[in-house]
Amino acid sequence: MIDNLYSFVKNSISVFGTRIVLILISIISSVVVTRILGPSNRGALEVLFLIPYLLVSFGNLGIGNANLHFVGKKKYSIQKIAANSLVLSLMLGAVLLLIAYGSFLIYRGSFFKDIAPYYMHFAFSLIPFLLFQKFIQYTLLGEEEIGYRNIIVAFPAVINFIAVIILVLVLRLSLLGALSASLASNVFAAALCYILVSKKTEIKLRFDYELFIRSVKFGIVPFLALVIMNLNFRADVFLIKYYLDNTAVGLYSLGVSVVEKITLLPEAIGLVLFSRISNISEGEANNLTPLVCRWSLLFSVVAGVILFVLADFLIPFVYGREFQLSVKPLMILIPGIISLTIFLILHGDLTGRGKAKLTLYVFFGALVLNIVLNLFFIPAYGINGAALASTLSYSIGAFGLVFAFSRVNSVPLGSLLWLEKDDVNKYLIPFWVKMRAKLFI
Repeated sequence: MIDNLYSFVKNSISVFGTRIVLILISIISSVVVTRILGPSNRGALEVLFLIPYLLVSFGNLGIGNANLHFVGKKKYSIQKIAANSLVLSLMLGAVLLLIAYGSFLIYRGSFFKDIAPYYMHFAFSLIPFLLFQKFIQYTLLGEEEIGYRNIIVAFPAVINFIAVIILVLVLRLSLLGALSASLASNVFAAALCYILVSKKTEIKLRFDYELFIRSVKFGIVPFLALVIMNLNFRADVFLIKYYLDNTAVGLYSLGVSVVEKITLLPEAIGLVLFSRISNISEGEANNLTPLVCRWSLLFSVVAGVILFVLADFLIPFVYGREFQLSVKPLMILIPGIISLTIFLILHGDLTGRGKAKLTLYVFFGALVLNIVLNLFFIPAYGINGAALASTLSYSIGAFGLVFAFSRVNSVPLGSLLWLEKDDVNKYLIPFWVKMRAKLFI
């Protein structure tokens, strides 16, 4: 167990460490963009990015999850999977582009109001590149190529940072500069995906229909679960835009982007857990997941408390006093984001076991609750109401998932939520001894 735990933690730290570096880079980029754009243009940027990222979440059909599973279980060759990923990025990308432009034509006078049409071309062009990145990243994770995955994430972030400094800070291209920087970094990321997967196999432009059908059949449930999850995360932005304006979206989205940093470690762990669960027995999974879940929750609680204490000083100091109104929704969101720690860990486990239906059922109820609460709270309390609606729905959904996971896998409910007396002696100390031996060998 200690060897398995050491390998798991090493991979998790690798992903988390990469994200920490990236988050430092992204914070600097975010400060530059936010200070120059101001609340209104930042809100417009959030709306522009919302469409391609949401469409990719809705339109990827779970192919990435299937890629990871099929590679991990050695059911298909990486060559076939990579070839299908390339073809599907082009095919699905074309369909999603049509949907994106269709939505713009229909809602240009409402949701896209006050946003110049030519900005859409930059935002929507992200779609096929985002799809290809997602498919290839999960393919490499299936072979537990954590290093390759970190490279794919790290280098484009550096490109984006450099482009933001040049286009937004130096040339003062404002919204156009931020969009151009994002497009450039994602094109680079897609090219990097192609290069890295080419090191493992030759990629040919061939389409395997049988593989596609099996991928959709396997991936559709976790895909729908992620669709529900993303709707949960983004429904409030749509409704804020509907009831309020771009400035309100900008203030709220800044608070969300800061508080979401709490989930950095759990998200990294959930990703590695998905990869690991696909390669181990159910008994091993029942030991590993509760341990990971309770320690991740502790980390998130500590991070949440620190952020709550510092938020009132941190936001105006870093982003400017015009974003002072982002502080209160940020604080209200903290308990909900902490509860998402549980979701991210358990969803990774359930997807690896092929039981993602649980996530789908539980979070569909949370989504309905989220929308209903937002419809009442946003008109009455503005962006603070949206934050409260999200916290309530996230918390209820996460703890509903804990209960369902406990029942289905015969895991004690308490083992998922709080530390056990043997955690330090049985796991932490032996793990530290092993890690120290590795470091000083």
